[in-house]
Amino acid sequence: MGTCCSKRRESSSTARNSRDANLLQTDQLPTFRGWAPSAGQDASPAELERQREIFWDTQPAYGGKQEIWDALKSVLPLPVEDEGLALAILQAAEIKFPRGTWSDIYDTTGFKYELPDFVISDPTPK
Repeated sequence: MGTCCSKRRESSSTARNSRDANLLQTDQLPTFRGWAPSAGQDASPAELERQREIFWDTQPAYGGKQEIWDALKSVLPLPVEDEGLALAILQAAEIKFPRGTWSDIYDTTGFKYELPDFVISDPTPK
């Protein structure tokens, strides 16, 4: 008779709960990083502001919950000194950053919110 080795598999609900536990860790703000505009995309501060306004005006078309979009919009322009306020807003809205970056933003249902670089921060000077 032979022996059989098996490894207990996690049920899909256990795996989902484990993933959700990782999404619940929002104890610090993701870092803001500068970005380099692509060739020919140098924008003045006024043009950047206009692009941001267009993004926030059209964001309902991207899906997700309006209260999450509103929380993100209210947090991004806050100065660094208001990190505590920003964290409180993000935690109250249950916004998750599983990788600690602004490119990975999720709500409690697992919906991913995508923000373009020009919305998150100003470009780095050349």
